[in-house]
Amino acid sequence: MRGVVYVGEGRAEVTDDLAVDVPGPHDVLVRRLGTDASPAHQRWSIEQSMLADADTWIDAISAVAEADLASTLGRVKVPTLVLSPNRSEMVPLKNVFDTISRISDCELIVLPSNANDVVIESPQASARECLSFIRRRGSQSF
Repeated sequence: MRGVVYVGEGRAEVTDDLAVDVPGPHDVLVRRLGTDASPAHQRWSIEQSMLADADTWIDAISAVAEADLASTLGRVKVPTLVLSPNRSEMVPLKNVFDTISRISDCELIVLPSNANDVVIESPQASARECLSFIRRRGSQSF
């Protein structure tokens, strides 16, 4: 099975080995998933990465890196729930705190994980927290 591994500095490498160990801080896929990501999630992410060519992924990653939505967060006027892992390399908690401070009615739930896709890696805890939020805030207008 072939996959694309992102190693930073605008470079992508194609590999025939699904279980790739790329050293260094530039492996975007591993950093995004975190070491708590399940093998099934890792496999799915690699399979999805194979659907697009390397240039498309590099463009997408660049667009995300350049996006700055901070100035728009103050316009969010509905109750908002943010779920975050407590040990993400991609989005440290200090960044999450900065983000939620810009939303007037926001709650943060921090789940024990380093997987950035915490909703996928912790579906039961995520669903429990979402349902609790809806029950507490259900009488308010969404």
